[in-house]
Amino acid sequence: MMKIFKLTIAVIVFSFVSGEAAFERVGMNARVTGMGGALAARPGGATAVFHNPSALAFYEESKMDSSFSRLLWGVEGGPQLGMLSLSYPFDSFGVGLGWQSLRADGIYYEDVVVLGGGKEVMEGLSAGVSLSFYRLGYGEDEYTAINPVFADGRIKQTAGVGLGAMLKRYPYSAGLWVDNINRPDMGLRHTDRHPVKVRAGGGYERKSMYYAADLYVEERDVKFSAGASRSMGDFVLRGGGAIGTGSLYALSMGMGYSVGMFTVDYGFEYPLSGIGGMYGTHSIDVKARLGLFGGDEPEVVEKPMPVSDKVSADDRRKSRMLYARSREKWREGYYEKARELLEESLEVNPDNSEALDAERKISRVSDRIKDASGDEKRDVILRQGIDAYIRGEGEMAVAAMMYAGELWPGDDSIAEVAAEVENEFPEESSRDVPELGVIEQRLQRALEAIYSGSYMSAVENCWLVLRLEPEETLALKRLGSAYFAMGRNEDARNIWNIALELEPGDEELVEFLEMEEEEDAPDERWEIEDDDFRQSMRYYRRLKASGTDRDVLKRIIRRLIERYEDALDVEPLLYEKERLGE
Repeated sequence: MMKIFKLTIAVIVFSFVSGEAAFERVGMNARVTGMGGALAARPGGATAVFHNPSALAFYEESKMDSSFSRLLWGVEGGPQLGMLSLSYPFDSFGVGLGWQSLRADGIYYEDVVVLGGGKEVMEGLSAGVSLSFYRLGYGEDEYTAINPVFADGRIKQTAGVGLGAMLKRYPYSAGLWVDNINRPDMGLRHTDRHPVKVRAGGGYERKSMYYAADLYVEERDVKFSAGASRSMGDFVLRGGGAIGTGSLYALSMGMGYSVGMFTVDYGFEYPLSGIGGMYGTHSIDVKARLGLFGGDEPEVVEKPMPVSDKVSADDRRKSRMLYARSREKWREGYYEKARELLEESLEVNPDNSEALDAERKISRVSDRIKDASGDEKRDVILRQGIDAYIRGEGEMAVAAMMYAGELWPGDDSIAEVAAEVENEFPEESSRDVPELGVIEQRLQRALEAIYSGSYMSAVENCWLVLRLEPEETLALKRLGSAYFAMGRNEDARNIWNIALELEPGDEELVEFLEMEEEEDAPDERWEIEDDDFRQSMRYYRRLKASGTDRDVLKRIIRRLIERYEDALDVEPLLYEKERLGE
C-alpha cells in the first residue's frame, strides 16, 4: 500500500503542483528553471536540442550539458531528473543529441532521446527540426498486478516530431517551437494521444541584462513565464516566475558561475499554490564548451589584438550580431548609430577584427557626415561610396566619393571624407586624364578596353558608371557593345533595349539592334559560302558594335570586297559600304 501511496503522490502531486503531465519537463535545466521557464528565444547550451533545435544553427563550437534536478523536494518519492546533451556545429548547420531520464522512486519513469538540428536560412533567422523517442513505464507491485490498464504491459514507447524557428536581431530575439505535431500515442492499453505543444517567446538583451518571456499552450493548459538575468563577469544572477491554468503560480531564482571551459548553474523553483510542506524544485547543471569546431579547420587570421581567453563563444556571437546590425545602419546612412553599435560590439569582444576595422573607418566618416539616409541623389551616392569604403572596395569607394566631390564642390564634409578614402586606397586615386570627370574617365576606359579586346574590363567600368548614374545611356551602349563582342547577344540586346527606352529614336541604338538580329539570322547568301567569310563577317559586326572608328570599318569592308568579289555575290558588302558613307 505504501507504493500505491507513493505512486499517487509522485504522479498526481507532480501534475497538480507543476501544471504538467508526462514528458513536460523535457529540457528543463537549472538555467531555464532560474528564468521561470522562459526559454523559447534563448534556449542556451546543448539543451536547445530538447526545446528548440533552431538555436543550434547559431552555435560556433561544440557544447556538452549535464543536469540533475530534484523535483518537489519534501515529498517522499519526489521525482528526480537527469539529463545529458551534446551539440556540434557543421559549416552551415548545427546538430544536437540529448537524453533525459525522470525517476519517481522506482514506481514511475520517463526516458526521452532527442535528435535535432538547426540551419540558418538567412542572416539571423534559423529553422529547426527534432525527432524525439519516448519511453515511459511503471514499476511492478500489487497495484499494477491487478490493474487492467497494465494487462498488456507496463512500458510504452513512441516518437514525436517537432518544428521551430528562431530570429536573432540584436538586441532582440524570438523563438517558436511546435512539438509533437504528430500527436504520438502514449497510452498503455487505450489510445492516449499526447497533445501538440506550442511555445513562443521573445527576449531583449542590453549589455549585462537579459529579459525573456514565454507563452506555452497545450490544449486547454496555458502557462506564461518571464525571467531576467544579470551578468557580472563570470557570475550570473537569475530570477523569474510563472502563472497558468490549474492554479499555477511559481517563483524561481538561480545563479551561475563560469571558470575556464566549464559553467556551473543552480536553479530553484518554488510553487505558491498546491500542496504545502514542499521545498520546491532544485536543479544543478554542469556545462562544458568542448572547443571542437565543425567543418574545416578554422583559418588562422592575423588580428590587431590577441584573442582573449575571457571572451566566451556567446560573447563572440553577440559581437558579430552587433556588427551585422551596425552594417545595416551604415548601409542605410545612419553613421552615428552604426558607430554606437560597433562600439558595443567591441565592448563585448575587443578582438572582433571586422568591427575594429569598421569602427576605425566609420569614426572618420561620422565625425564629418552624420547622416545620409535620404532619397536625394547626394545621399544615395554617399551611401554607395561609404559602404564600399568600409567594406574595402577601393575602386568603387574612390569613384563614388570623387564623383560626389565633382557634383557638390562646395561641400567640405564630402571633400574631407573623399580625402580619407583616397588615402586608404591610393592606388585607385590616379586619373588617366586629369581633365576628365569620373564618369567620362570610366567611359573612356571602357571604350579603350573594347578596342583592345579587354571586354571584361569594359563591362566592369560600365557597371561602375551605372551604379553611380543608372540612366547613363552611353554606358549602356558600351556595355551592350562589350557583351556583343563577347558573344553574349541576348545580354547585349537587353541592355540596348533599356538604353533605347531612355533615348527613343537613337539611330545608333537602332542600328546596333538591327545588327544583332542579323547576327542571329544571317543572310542565306553568306551561309552557303566558306567558313572564312562567315568568321570575317562576325568579326566585322563585333568591331562595329564595339564602336570602332568608321574609317577602320571602311578599310575592312574594302578588303572583304576585294577578296571575295570573284567567289560570291558581294551585294551585301556593297550595301554595307554605302551605309558607312563610302
